[in-house]
Amino acid sequence: MSEADSSDDSEQPHNYRRGPYLCTEGGNRFMRKCNLMKRRTVHSGKKLYSCTQCEKHFSSYSSLYQHMNIHRGKYKCTECGRCLATSYCLVAHRRSHSGEKPFECTDCGKRFRTSREVVVHGRVHSVEKPYSCEECGKRFKTSRELVLHGRVHTGEKPYSCEECGKSFTIASNLSRHINMHRGKYKCTECGICCVSSSVLAIHRQIHSGWKAFGCTVCGKRFRTSHEVVLHGRVHTGEKPYSCEECEKSFTSSSYLSRHINIHSYKYKCRECGKSCGSSQQLTEHRQLHSGLTLFECTVCGSRFITPHELVQHGRIHSECQLYTCDTSDETSSQSCDLQSHMKVHMADKACSMCNKRFIDSSNLKLHMSCVHKAYSWNTI
Repeated sequence: MSEADSSDDSEQPHNYRRGPYLCTEGGNRFMRKCNLMKRRTVHSGKKLYSCTQCEKHFSSYSSLYQHMNIHRGKYKCTECGRCLATSYCLVAHRRSHSGEKPFECTDCGKRFRTSREVVVHGRVHSVEKPYSCEECGKRFKTSRELVLHGRVHTGEKPYSCEECGKSFTIASNLSRHINMHRGKYKCTECGICCVSSSVLAIHRQIHSGWKAFGCTVCGKRFRTSHEVVLHGRVHTGEKPYSCEECEKSFTSSSYLSRHINIHSYKYKCRECGKSCGSSQQLTEHRQLHSGLTLFECTVCGSRFITPHELVQHGRIHSECQLYTCDTSDETSSQSCDLQSHMKVHMADKACSMCNKRFIDSSNLKLHMSCVHKAYSWNTI
């Protein structure tokens, strides 16, 4: 065998069936050298092409050209007014209104709106994740995902807004945030500034009262499909986001993020040492120490420390039972009360003497000790 034949394919990229031009960063091959140069630009992180409308930057001219279609309004959704970059994006976006999900995962049967979503989801089933986090051992497909995940442990937010000083973990979130200061996406009804055109389109539905998405269980309607998914977990009891510190579970990633702040003591009260999940929660908590009741009920004159307490109190006068259990028709004015009630239907702890069921072992122990006098709290 000749020396040329024994050479490694990465050093001698002459497999023309796969493409003669090899990208040393990602291992992909290309048929044309110009495509290889474009890929190298992506890996370098350089974004040489700028949009004159919103100053957003791109690594290739084709990406910039597609982005300009958004400003031109070439591909505009007739349902919500959102403008998309390509006809394919518009077709995929319309499925968010129709609920159509034509693409199915061959491993688990879960369905998606676009083929790209299937590819991204497929990585859940794939065992090939070469990048591992040294802190928690979680593995990732790409080095970029590992870098972004690492900021969860370090708390690093390298991208800061010059206007208000707020920091972000990735540059794209900072760019969206800056749009609020520029007033680029401003509501003509109330003057509120949004981070993107899609968020503005959703916000405008507040004024119109239009709610396109409905819950198939109780019929309650929502402005976005994401709100329907979150609401659906009230009926199922699903809490897919768990805290690694205390194993407490939550229905959404945003609730988990706020909870993690409690462990990091980021928002800690100087008076009593209590940790809160956000700066707003800390501000409301501090009012407990001041004793100021700034929020007054216009019906009975009762005063409250936080606006949330006022809203909850207002439901007493309106007799508005917003949340209904689909199993027993139990109603509640607060979602947290309904979630506590629904645990009764999902109870899996049974008394061995009377078969009464309980939602957790502590309630079962209390029942055995008080009712049957047959349980000792010192017994494990």
